[in-house]
Amino acid sequence: MTETARPPLLIARKTIVDLARPRTYNAAVAFDVALIIGGAAVITILSQTVLWPDLFGEPFNLQSLGVMLVAFILGRRRGALSMALYIIEGVLGMPVFPEGQSGVNALIGREYGYVVGYLLTVYVVGILAEHKWDRWPWTVGLGMVVAHTVTYSIVYVWLGVSYQSWAEAGYQFNVKHHMAGDLVRILIAMIVIPSLWWLVDKNRTRAETQKSNRSKKAN
Repeated sequence: MTETARPPLLIARKTIVDLARPRTYNAAVAFDVALIIGGAAVITILSQTVLWPDLFGEPFNLQSLGVMLVAFILGRRRGALSMALYIIEGVLGMPVFPEGQSGVNALIGREYGYVVGYLLTVYVVGILAEHKWDRWPWTVGLGMVVAHTVTYSIVYVWLGVSYQSWAEAGYQFNVKHHMAGDLVRILIAMIVIPSLWWLVDKNRTRAETQKSNRSKKAN
């Protein structure tokens, strides 16, 4: 592999951060590693961000929003690695899980289903982002619906296996309790992610205009 080649391991198709990705191999690797660490940090911070202490009997935090933002912005591979790093940090004792929890015990029960669900969800959403679903509000919103469907399906299956009862799983995990919070998260994502592309396109247009004006003056 030449020095100028970009490593293919961590990217498949471009997401928004790849517009700034260096072309040299070593710099590109460092760039990807920094993004993976930064993605885990974003998930950690939003996991601790509680908007409502009691929403339908549960604290409403932004953990799942952090997971989706990382997936949309970093893509499937870097996003999944960020999620994996976040889980490893928590299992090793760092207080990164919601409410500052850590350790293996924090993943017992429903939370284990969420962890597995988020790993798969990040990969699925990352694929959507790499196919330009991160460009427009309606595709981001639809992607978020797909993401929550994947996550909740895995949580429900895990609870059904754990309790050996689908009825008990349904009682323990009532999706109606999550709908209000999910709607807020979806709306935030629909605003934030396409806005990033809007800023990029605006700056690109401005740069092209300035370049064109300089060329006209030179002539």
